[in-house]
Amino acid sequence: MDKTIKTVRGNPLAAEPLGRLLIKFAIPSVLSMLVDALYNIVDQIFIGRGVGYLGIAATTVTFPFVTILLSIATLLGIGGSVYTSMNLGAGKEAEAEKPLERYSLCLLP
Repeated sequence: MDKTIKTVRGNPLAAEPLGRLLIKFAIPSVLSMLVDALYNIVDQIFIGRGVGYLGIAATTVTFPFVTILLSIATLLGIGGSVYTSMNLGAGKEAEAEKPLERYSLCLLP
């Protein structure tokens, strides 16, 4: 019983209504996507005026590669968070920390 109370108090996902959580987490995500799109548009304008049509062609050619790299990073990030969440929900805290131990070594200098 004490573990359940501790989990609900420390985890807003277990206590708050779904609509409020959706707004709370979706609005920052949508705003960041809008800022990113605006950045890309303004970046293309500056490249077009500064470098010319060859600069726009270069960024157009490299854009699919950047998109592929971002999709792979998103795949690994979402997969790792789902794996961790499933193990935490099942009460397997040691198993949930395995991806963190495995991949945190890659981030060390």
